Amino acid sequence: MSRPARIGEWDVFWVPQCRHSKPVKDKFVVVVAAQPRPLGLFINSSIPRFLRENQHRMKCYAAISAEEHRFLSHHSYIACDRLFPFTLQELTGKKGFLSPAARHQVKNAAQKCPVLEKKQKILINKAHASHPGD
Repeated sequence: MSRPARIGEWDVFWVPQCRHSKPVKDKFVVVVAAQPRPLGLFINSSIPRFLRENQHRMKCYAAISAEEHRFLSHHSYIACDRLFPFTLQELTGKKGFLSPAARHQVKNAAQKCPVLEKKQKILINKAHASHPGD
């Protein structure tokens, strides 16, 4: 097993056999809150059809380009509808960090998302405010 990596806001990790995914599978995760317990959002390769057909839920997705993120092989989407808790042991495969443009997209999608809890929106806003364009 790998040693836990240093975890910061907007770091991206490869999480093998992610327990939060249904079904369980390998996932990219972007951390938006590192303390006291890491909380992250899923990076998905596509948006499921049933969500693409729902205008309200589509507001919850932020596009992320492969050109700005070398760990991706194609354009993807960050699902901003739910933050998931992770252990330090799950976040060992650090792949990079989210670009300033993508962080801005995440902040906007989270604020518009009708199903994201208010306290989770606040956490994402704080992360964005801490690293607006570095």
